[in-house]
Amino acid sequence: LHRHGLDRHQPLWKVMHVDAGWEDAVEAVLRERIGTLPADQFEADWARNRPGSKVSLLLPAPESGASAGQSWRPDKPLLAHVRCDEPRLSVALEEWLGRVNTAPDLATALHQQETLPAGALCVTPQGDLLDRLSLTLFAPDAAEHGLLERQREIDELAALIALREDRVAEEQARLSDIEQQLQDAQDAV
Repeated sequence: LHRHGLDRHQPLWKVMHVDAGWEDAVEAVLRERIGTLPADQFEADWARNRPGSKVSLLLPAPESGASAGQSWRPDKPLLAHVRCDEPRLSVALEEWLGRVNTAPDLATALHQQETLPAGALCVTPQGDLLDRLSLTLFAPDAAEHGLLERQREIDELAALIALREDRVAEEQARLSDIEQQLQDAQDAV
């Protein structure tokens, strides 16, 4: 990654935020793309000089060429449960998740099957995927499972720590005032 200048970028899972309960659904749809790294270019020698593990690269967008069937939009999009801090990766998420509808459970998803156009998916919070022709029951990839949930927990803990640090600073200021009042009172006695 360093040799190709990719180590300076954060992987997708570190810059996106997924609503609680929808982590498995996002993992099921993205799979290997969960660790996508932005690449400014792709050089032909990369195919011969591969990294030691699987890597998904976000290549520069083509100049033109809208995807077919763009007019259909899901009524309960998975994308509504995802936010991303990196603009370029946000565009990729819109492409990858833009035609993914959600259902609260597998039975509801199965009722949507006949209304799904070609290329569209329906996903449950448990990560089960349904398209017009198939059902894929989710089983987590041991190497990547839980990344999104852990990242959300880290973000929540960081916010809680910031709140607690502010509270500690307020209490320290209050303690300093009380100590000063005590010192003034002792001087007066």
